[in-house]
Amino acid sequence: MDDGSTDNTPQKIEPYLKDRRFAYIRQDNKGIAGARNTGIRAAVGEWVCLLDHDDRWMPTKLERQLAFASEQKLDLLGTDAVVIKADTRTLYSRTRFSNFLEKLRGSLDDASIDLFELLIQGNFLCSSSVMIRKSFFDRLGLLDEAAAPADDYEMWLRCMPEAKIGFLDEPLIEYHLHEHNYSRNRFMMAEKEIYALKKTYAGFKGIRKQRDELEQRISQLSGITARACLDEYHRVAQNGLLSDALTFLRQALSLAPSEVLMPRRFAAALKRGVLSAFGVRGAHVKS
Repeated sequence: MDDGSTDNTPQKIEPYLKDRRFAYIRQDNKGIAGARNTGIRAAVGEWVCLLDHDDRWMPTKLERQLAFASEQKLDLLGTDAVVIKADTRTLYSRTRFSNFLEKLRGSLDDASIDLFELLIQGNFLCSSSVMIRKSFFDRLGLLDEAAAPADDYEMWLRCMPEAKIGFLDEPLIEYHLHEHNYSRNRFMMAEKEIYALKKTYAGFKGIRKQRDELEQRISQLSGITARACLDEYHRVAQNGLLSDALTFLRQALSLAPSEVLMPRRFAAALKRGVLSAFGVRGAHVKS
């Protein structure tokens, strides 16, 4: 799936097209969810597997995952991964998602584990490891492009509680993390995860306990993200970049106005903005 590349990708791909198992689709840039949706529309098999451009599957990934899905009668499953960041390599199952994945493993033998409630707490599936039955896209629709870059998370939520989810405890992909523009991207990701949760909440028809879990998670994540945006506002404004800083302040206000408008925090935000506007850098402002 070529989402509007401007390099020599078509020439690099051409030799592989002699093999009829490969298809090459090129389009104007539509972003990650738009590219994924074009690929999903073109898919003709029983399963859809995601693979982002900078990640890599191990040679036996599909073989091992298909066997596990068949054995456990799964609809949606991920695998472990080797997370590569600069010169470090860490297993995905040993990151902040370790507790989630431990429960996911156990859910195959313990029906009392509510995976929908677990998924509400966070997107614990590494997207480039995911395999999902195409029938879910046929019935529930394609990825929500407005949810990108949390379009995968919104889809997993949409599949619940119907889908049977599993985790193959083998590192079958290499997942690359990059520092470039990390600050803005992590705030965007949190904002879009909140969007996905709110969309799920708006259309939710399940049990009251799960609805309450959704409501609580939306409130919790909105507050955490708003406070992080406010901290970033202070940091950027302290460096004299008021225009950039105001982006974070506006984001904080849109997510959780009550967090920003608490008297001490609001006074500190105003003071920081005034200092930055007059070119005063590095001054400490209490909030």
